[in-house]
Amino acid sequence: MLPTGLEDSTSDPESSRLVGEHAGVSYFVTEYVDPDSGRPGFCLVLSKPSEGAASGCAADANATRMQVSGSGTGSARVVVSNDIIPDGWTKLGDFLIVNPET
Repeated sequence: MLPTGLEDSTSDPESSRLVGEHAGVSYFVTEYVDPDSGRPGFCLVLSKPSEGAASGCAADANATRMQVSGSGTGSARVVVSNDIIPDGWTKLGDFLIVNPET
């Protein structure tokens, strides 16, 4: 479940799920509804309690290769199965690569 205080007005914290952890950063996905178009999508939330959090949301059509980064949390990027994983990045699951150093 998404830690308290990381919700926003467009994401559904009840739908959240932890998709991985790496180097002290936890990665969550939540359901999302675009407030302008009403299209569904998802939010990617990065959390490192001692450093902070970062998030990004996109409707499904715009979510491929979405990237989120923040100070203290590093970066995470959505990938598809045939994407090349850049040096310094770690693949977590089927669709997420992370780099706590960027």
